[in-house]
Amino acid sequence: SRFAVVLRRDGVVVERWLAAPDSMAEILGRLPDECAAEAETQWSNLALAQPPLELSARTIRLDQPQVMGILNVTPDSFSDGGQFDRLNTAVEHAAAMTEAGADIIDIGGESTRPGHAKVDADTEIARVIPVIRELRPRIGLPLSIDTSKAAVAERALSAGATILNDIWGLQRDPEIASVAAAFDVETIVMHNRETVDGTLDIFADLERFF
Repeated sequence: SRFAVVLRRDGVVVERWLAAPDSMAEILGRLPDECAAEAETQWSNLALAQPPLELSARTIRLDQPQVMGILNVTPDSFSDGGQFDRLNTAVEHAAAMTEAGADIIDIGGESTRPGHAKVDADTEIARVIPVIRELRPRIGLPLSIDTSKAAVAERALSAGATILNDIWGLQRDPEIASVAAAFDVETIVMHNRETVDGTLDIFADLERFF
């Protein structure tokens, strides 16, 4: 594994390093005194052993890589739109990913490719809920619901999903964090943008987003 160490002054990146765990002490030693202690704390937190996730009958270890299989049940996703938007093809693809070694199946009912057509919650629910209900008793993997809508998340978690994956970081729908808390569900909180900007300082944008 390699980690990025980024030094900024007044919001401007002045230095970047890539460090492996065995060289992190050397890199941290190069930092100015005013931020060295905070950097040491951040690295200590990253290096802590993380307990496994207990998801239904499946244990997901966090001390080794885990593979999430992506199941888009949409007509217009950028990688596989229209291939798995029928129940039988969705179930077959999930089974194939399970056989290939996936540890989690992530189910999405709305494309997020550039220029995608937005759909309402009812449409998204109609796409994902039958798939979750069909897969829950058939495969032994945790199911993740990829949505930014509280109504979809609530229905999916009630149907058997055990992970909430929100590509808009719990910020697109003000109620979705409450749904995650009510179900006490493991939640993936992602960063996103409306537009593409090749000159962007991604670290600064992450700070603004969160």
